[in-house]
Amino acid sequence: MCLCTLNNFDQIYTDLHEHFNIIKNTIPMIREVSGEISIKGIHKADAADILLKHIGLEDVSTIAIGDSDNDIELLQHVDIGISMGNGTEKCKAACDEITDDVEHDGLYKSFIKHHLIESR
Repeated sequence: MCLCTLNNFDQIYTDLHEHFNIIKNTIPMIREVSGEISIKGIHKADAADILLKHIGLEDVSTIAIGDSDNDIELLQHVDIGISMGNGTEKCKAACDEITDDVEHDGLYKSFIKHHLIESR
């Protein structure tokens, strides 16, 4: 994660994009000055596969919920990719479903819909 001043993200991108994935605006409350820097070619989908293999659950159905461009590879990789209503337009376009935003219980509604929890 990185936090920037309002005018230096473009310089960070210019300096690092050849060797790293640089994604702007990853923290909703401070989108204008936040971002994420990661190693090129390594994504959250890779981490999910490693975790599932490690715990012996490679063959289970998978669901992921995200809200930003840094979630896209994971959301496209799982069986059901869900974007939060407050997600970026690219994130929403990459998903199978869009739920409500955080303030309107989007996570809760998705958990209920996919039978991950019982409704209250």
